[in-house]
Amino acid sequence: MSFLDLDIGENLIGKKASQFEVNDFMPYTMEMFKNQFGFRFVPDPLKDRAIYQWLKKTYGPDSGNIVKWVFYRHKGSVNGDNFNVTMFQSAHKWWIDGIFTEMKVATVKKAKPTVKSSSSFMTLEDMLKYAS
Repeated sequence: MSFLDLDIGENLIGKKASQFEVNDFMPYTMEMFKNQFGFRFVPDPLKDRAIYQWLKKTYGPDSGNIVKWVFYRHKGSVNGDNFNVTMFQSAHKWWIDGIFTEMKVATVKKAKPTVKSSSSFMTLEDMLKYAS
């Protein structure tokens, strides 16, 4: 399965992670947690909603994809710690920025242009080679 494909949580919600509203994060994370670890994640609705509001406000449409990336790429565990909502609080912005950058770099590399340019301008693929 590709990161761009709908996963089990997105199918439950009925929309792509990039279209999530604040109320979509909780059922998504609960479903993904259950799917990944085999038991139910018990939320703290007020605290968790506040964290997801901050994430949505800060990262906009990418916020849903950031949460999805933790389950897709890291299988719900990061640095040996299993998923919990507090991973996404403002105190961990440095970590979220790292996840965001990792996700963006991986998705840009997959979106390479399939048609070679005949102009003298650099293609996206050429720019990525020189940036590495």
